[in-house]
Amino acid sequence: MPLNLTRKELYDLVWAKPRTEIARQFEISAVRLGKLCREMNVPAPPRGYWANLAGRRRKRKYIKPPLTYNVAERIEEDHAAVWASCPNFDPKKLDQDIPPPPVMPYGLEETLERYRLLMYQAAMPKATRGAHPITQKLITEDDGQSSRGSPVGKSRSSSLRRARNSSRG
Repeated sequence: MPLNLTRKELYDLVWAKPRTEIARQFEISAVRLGKLCREMNVPAPPRGYWANLAGRRRKRKYIKPPLTYNVAERIEEDHAAVWASCPNFDPKKLDQDIPPPPVMPYGLEETLERYRLLMYQAAMPKATRGAHPITQKLITEDDGQSSRGSPVGKSRSSSLRRARNSSRG
């Protein structure tokens, strides 16, 4: 049985029954299913979750984490929803009628705002180890200036100007 699941389907499946049962159903190993969850960024139950549910002892409380999205995943999901609204349309067949415009689930401004919020939630790495020395210097200067209260845009442009001048001379 081919494993063509969306993130949401895999998320619901992994939290509905143990990985070993799901793996047997799809004729893959449980290890492969775990790797697939990591690749698709799907939070899976921790070790011992299903044994805890089946056991007679005092049960630990596990909180099912929500399925979060990054910007690319959200765009892919929205794109798939738009293409699902015109299932019989094949863009390679030129002799067919043009379908009506797709139904957008959200307005343009609302969609852009959703993507903007996701971008602001993205974690930025604090460690500069492995970065180019000029980049490390810029980040260090920006962190120092932003803690003193100067605007980020101004400090970044002044840092960039200094970095360009120091690399030329």
